[in-house]
Amino acid sequence: METPNYPKWAKREKWTLWEAAYVVGGIEPVREPKDPQSAIDMIAEPETRERVRELYEQSKDARGTTLPIAEASRTGWVGNKRVNPAQYIEWAKSRGFEIPPELAAMASQSPVRTAQMPQDADMPEFPFEPRPLAVPANLLALDPETIVKFAGNDGEGQSPSHERAENVVAKIEAQIKRQSEGYFTVNEAAQILADMRDGADVGDLIRQMRRAFEEGTLQIREWRGLKLPHSDATEISVFLSLVKAADIKTWLSGAGVDEEFPNSGDDAIQNSVPIPRQRHQEEAILRVIDELGYLAKALPKSKPGKKGVKAEVRANLRCLLGTVFDKAWQRLRDRHEII
Repeated sequence: METPNYPKWAKREKWTLWEAAYVVGGIEPVREPKDPQSAIDMIAEPETRERVRELYEQSKDARGTTLPIAEASRTGWVGNKRVNPAQYIEWAKSRGFEIPPELAAMASQSPVRTAQMPQDADMPEFPFEPRPLAVPANLLALDPETIVKFAGNDGEGQSPSHERAENVVAKIEAQIKRQSEGYFTVNEAAQILADMRDGADVGDLIRQMRRAFEEGTLQIREWRGLKLPHSDATEISVFLSLVKAADIKTWLSGAGVDEEFPNSGDDAIQNSVPIPRQRHQEEAILRVIDELGYLAKALPKSKPGKKGVKAEVRANLRCLLGTVFDKAWQRLRDRHEII
């Protein structure tokens, strides 16, 4: 059994869930396996084997809730999701796992603070959109480290996960870019078609697309690399595998269905220019000022001993935390958009 190379792992900014289970479990990680459970079974020492297994299984259940995810999976496999090492160690300690001394010292020296997980009721929530044309303005207005609830396509369905706002922004931007190039996941395509058909069953449409693949009338493609067509139906993941807009149109036409699947180059996508994050923050402040009944360019002066308009706006705009709010307020002041 090989002990982890702790100096090497201490230099890493992120660990995958798979790597983290091994490192904290006290054994040098093996490469990403085809069968994770079989790989863990190969660990000779029983106590280490069960510790690694428990760390890995519990981290999968805790990801995004008590264990913040720093980066989405690059391969679609849950074990490839990345975490901040210090946060993982703090999470493992909270679950009663013994931390190797080398890692305990590393965690205490880490400059990365552990993210605070708000209650679900206070957490901003962003639903999955099968065809987003832009990142939601209220998401862009958030502090990048704000934890939000998001149901997205990362290979594990659409059950909500808890992630940093900046990670969700990156996911939606990647989805918009992919769709602008003409590629949709099977699930996205089915939901778009269901919406076009006034609430048709998404599951039934997915089954139709699988059947069309087996009959050779619709190509379903790999999500990695060159996006080559799958050769076997067992390879298909509805949340990751891709269909081209042109192939969907050909399939619909061949089936005698008179429907226009959205073009990848629609003006709505091609002409959408993202508004900078700072401007979204400023517009959020201006919106709340208006909702509170004030005029941005004629704000009343604060009365002695009482909180002013700025404090009132801050209290009604919890998505902008700490200095993010202060800096946005000052930018508006400097440009005389609030007086």
